[in-house]
Order: sequence, then structure tokens, then C-alpha cells
Amino acid sequence: MKFDQEPIDQEKELIQMWQESSLSGPINSGQLAREIAAKVERFDRKILWRNRREYAAGVVLIVWFLWLSLDPVRRPLAMAGLVAAGFVMIFLWRSHRGTPPLDAAADVRSYHAALLDRYDRQIRLLRRVRYWYVLPPYLWMLLVIVLVPSRFPGGRISHFLVATLFAAFVAWLNEGYGVRKLRASRRNAEALLQEEEPGEREQ
Repeated sequence: MKFDQEPIDQEKELIQMWQESSLSGPINSGQLAREIAAKVERFDRKILWRNRREYAAGVVLIVWFLWLSLDPVRRPLAMAGLVAAGFVMIFLWRSHRGTPPLDAAADVRSYHAALLDRYDRQIRLLRRVRYWYVLPPYLWMLLVIVLVPSRFPGGRISHFLVATLFAAFVAWLNEGYGVRKLRASRRNAEALLQEEEPGEREQ
């Protein structure tokens, strides 16, 4: 699963805007609010398209499993596959349906809080990838290994090792690398508010 993330350079540009405003005069809160609101909207748009790609892949799998279910011999595997694909899609949908929309009348602090909240939601989602995204298809693959005779060298053992290594890699890619990237972006986004306070005291 690929989680799109905002480039860290964008947070640095906003931090630089705060710093330059603090040195040159009063902070243009309205301008910065628009910048952060636009960043939140870009973040939401990337997550939306990522989810749509996941849903599209899930629909393809569901259609394939429905086709397999026409064969009585393959029907148990097909039903298990439908459960696994459906669980992932439903979990992903439920995890994002509660994200509050932006308020067009909000101030810069509200937009900043909304941005941090979105980072937090994605971090929590990635930290649990092994349970909701990796485990269901992994269990299905184990079922295939048990029920379907293997024609490859090493037999079921080689299939088990490949499936386990692949599942572990996907979990690490999201829970390790992906979470670190998101936390780095969140720290830069959090620094925006820290840069605001000295300028506010000068006004």
C-alpha cells in the first residue's frame, strides 16, 4: 500500500514565511491561513486519490473472486478472498469517513490544527497496517498454500516463506518507513505554530 505524503520542503517554505514575516513586520495571518488551508486540501486530495486506487484494486479482486466462486472446487477460496478484500476496503473507508471538513471561516490556528489532525490520522492508520491491511490477505494466502497443491520447487514451504517475507516487507514499508516520513512532515508542520508565537508577541 502506497501512502502519499506531502513533501517536507513545503513545510519548510511555510516556516520560512513565518520567519520572514517576524523579521519584516506584522504577520499576514490571512495569507498564511490560506496557505495552510490549501495544504490541507492538497493533503486531503492525495489521500482521496490513494483511497480510490485501493478501492479500484479491491473491486478488481472482488470481481475475480466472484468469477472463481462459479467453480465449486474453488468456491471456499473465493469466499475467503471476498471476506479479506471486503474487510480491507471497509476498514479503509471507516478510517476516513470521520475526517472533519475544513471550515471556510476558520482562522490560521484552526487550519493548523486541522493539518496536524490529518497527519495524526494517517500515522495511526499506518501504525496498524499489519492488522487491517496485511493480515487479511496473508491469511488468505496461507489458506491457498494449505488447500492448493504446489508445483514449485520447495513446495508449500517455499510458498509460505515468500508470502511471509512479502507480508513483512509491506508492514515494514508502511509502519516503519512510512510512519517516519509522516512524523517528519508533522514535526515541520507543527513548527509553523511555534514560529507564530514570537511574531504575535511583537504586535
